[in-house]
Amino acid sequence: PHRLQRIETIAPASRLIRSDLKMQQVILLVIGCLVLSVSARPVTPMATRQLKHTGIETRAPGVLPRLAVVTTGGTIASVKQEDGTLVPAVSGKLLLQAVPSLNGTVTISGIYAVANIDSSSATPEFWRNVATAVKARLADCNVDAVLVLHGTDTLEQTAWFLQCIDGVGNQPKPVIVTGAMRGADDPEPDGPGN
Repeated sequence: PHRLQRIETIAPASRLIRSDLKMQQVILLVIGCLVLSVSARPVTPMATRQLKHTGIETRAPGVLPRLAVVTTGGTIASVKQEDGTLVPAVSGKLLLQAVPSLNGTVTISGIYAVANIDSSSATPEFWRNVATAVKARLADCNVDAVLVLHGTDTLEQTAWFLQCIDGVGNQPKPVIVTGAMRGADDPEPDGPGN
């Protein structure tokens, strides 16, 4: 019962059904999470875990937090084609260059491209690949947090899946999953602010 309560909190069923995912993918995602989360570890709400994280708060003065970036494509990395469609085409490095305020705020410990897809094409294999990349970054002692750049069509499903994975969902290090509604080449892109 405790796990079901967490599932409702992170991704209410009504939002899953309204998404563009095929119901078969949703069912596979739920089954995958239930199978992977059989361990008896207690479920700790995200906010509580983040408050317990001390890696960033206890650093020596002048030492910046180290952020690993995992890219997956999505609108945040998309450019408009001649026919008006958005296609993921911008690298993680270029996306981060669009955010000059990161300089002097964090140290980018690495950029890891997992995929370059429209997130409406996400599959269980995609979610496993993202989880594997995030888990590896969290295990790195030179990383304080992980940022996942993602498409908005299935962003909540990916965040929910990551929450279910042992070694990701029970980590004290923050994992941030974000996307954008406007492409990287839009006159007013929202990705850099996100």
